[in-house]
Amino acid sequence: IISLIGYFTFTNVQGLLIESWLVPWIILVFFTAVNLFLSPFLSFHEGLGRVHQVYKLRVIQTVIGASGSIVLLILDFKLYSFLALPIVCSVFSFVWIKFNLHHLLDYRQLASSLIGGNFSWFKEIFSLQWRVSLSWISGYFIFHFLQPIIFYFYGPIIAGQFGISFNILKAASNLSISWISPKLPELSGLYFANNKPHMNKVFYRHAFYVMAISLFLLTGLNVAYVLFVMIDQEITSRFLSQDLFLVLSLISFIDVYIFCLALYTRAHREEPFFVISVFSAISTILLASIAIFLSFNEFLIARLFIIMVIVMPWSYMVFRLYKLKHWKNIN
Repeated sequence: IISLIGYFTFTNVQGLLIESWLVPWIILVFFTAVNLFLSPFLSFHEGLGRVHQVYKLRVIQTVIGASGSIVLLILDFKLYSFLALPIVCSVFSFVWIKFNLHHLLDYRQLASSLIGGNFSWFKEIFSLQWRVSLSWISGYFIFHFLQPIIFYFYGPIIAGQFGISFNILKAASNLSISWISPKLPELSGLYFANNKPHMNKVFYRHAFYVMAISLFLLTGLNVAYVLFVMIDQEITSRFLSQDLFLVLSLISFIDVYIFCLALYTRAHREEPFFVISVFSAISTILLASIAIFLSFNEFLIARLFIIMVIVMPWSYMVFRLYKLKHWKNIN
């Protein structure tokens, strides 16, 4: 379905040759589907407490995939450059799942012997699952929906510049959050053990690490951009302009901050941030609907404005009120 939507959408773009995008588009949709199919298996391993192993895999995928995209872009592979990350993710995930399949089989036998007739999937799982599902569906519109929209309204050159810039900054963000994501089971365990002070201590310590690493990586990328401008402007011409790269970096930094706040609430097996995720998705769709009236610079700055002025303060307010509600008399 997505392949057909993309086909009928992009064929209506004037001046866009079908041979320049059709094959990359089909390959992208295929490997994206493969990653979606494999994603529940990785999530199941996380549920078994193997969060460190899964996030180690994701960090390796991100580093190799993003590096591959940069190399292919420098070698002028055009749209094929963006296929490196989804291909690397799907291949690595498939191999990793295959070699770790015995963990799922062992759990299946154990669960069959432990779970009795009183277990209610609706009460125990679905009450949280639908909120998390909405958050992740919204995440597609927040992050990945922008790329085809930019391609459609602003052309393949700007879309390519945005895509490679976005993927590099997204890789930096993923490396940053890998310092706190594996701590989710530990935080949940501390919450249900009623060890509130230690839970807050662990969260704030690792949230600080995440924000510091994110700031370091994003600053380093922007400094590297300036150096490349002085050394070889041909390479930087394949990225967004320096000021827009900085804007996209600020958006990435704020996204990492919001992720940390949301993870804290998920440790309580609740998902109060799903309303914010849905709002962010709707605002992205509405922004896309008026993109024809905006220049690309205005479009990206409007996106930054929504995140910085509305989403970020709202996220902190939800986090703060949530913490006060659950942790009275705890510092």
